[in-house]
Amino acid sequence: KERQSIFNKIEKDSNYRVKQTIQKWRDALNYIEGSLNITDPLYQIIRELELDAHIQSTILLRKSRVTQLPFNILYKNDKKEDSNLIEINQIFNNQWFNQFIGYALDYVYEGYVAIEIETINSDKTLTVNKLPFNYLRPKYGKFVVNKNESYEKGIDLINNDYVIEVYDHRNDLGIYSKVAPLFMWSKNCHVAWSQYTERFGMPIIQYSTPKENGEEKRRINEVL
Repeated sequence: KERQSIFNKIEKDSNYRVKQTIQKWRDALNYIEGSLNITDPLYQIIRELELDAHIQSTILLRKSRVTQLPFNILYKNDKKEDSNLIEINQIFNNQWFNQFIGYALDYVYEGYVAIEIETINSDKTLTVNKLPFNYLRPKYGKFVVNKNESYEKGIDLINNDYVIEVYDHRNDLGIYSKVAPLFMWSKNCHVAWSQYTERFGMPIIQYSTPKENGEEKRRINEVL
C-alpha cells in the first residue's frame, strides 16, 4: 500500500497577507511560547520578512556558500573507495540533496524545520518537502492538518521514519523572530519618508552667508 504524504494531508485555508505590527509580533511570541504552541501568527510575520531584499540576499548567500561546496562520502575508518561508495556519492551529489540542505539551513532562521521524505525514486534519489511552519508544533514534535488545531490531535514527527527534524532546541524561535521588530521599524520609516517626498517633494537645500561677493557665490554653487 502506497504511503500517503503528510504534506498532502493539509487542510488548505486562505492565506491573505495583512500588515504586520510590533504588537502583532509580541502577540505571535505569546502564541508560540504558550502551552498550545500556535505557530501561524509568527509564520505570517516570517512571510513578510521573506519579501525583504536585504534579508533574503544574506540568506541566499549563506546557503549558496554551503550548497556549492564539493563533498565526498567516505567510510569512517577506511578511505579506500569501492563500488558502493561511488554509487552513494552519485546519489547524494544530486539536486535533491542540495534542496534538502537548503531546507535544513532554514532552521537557523525559523528555529525549527521538519523535512519529509515524500518518495524514494527508482534511481534511489529522494523527493523531499519542507512541512509548512504554521502547521508545526515544534515544542511537541507534532504536525497538525489544520493550522488552528491543537497539538494533541497532531501527527507525531519524532518517531516518524519519513520525517527529519532539524533544530538546536525545541523552544528556539530562530533569527527571524529577533529581526522582525527591526525590519518593521525600518519598513515604517521607508513608508513615512516615501509619503513625505510624494506630498512635499525633496526638501529645498538652503545656504546662508553674510558675504555678497562673486567669489563666495561661486564657492556656494560648487558646494551645492
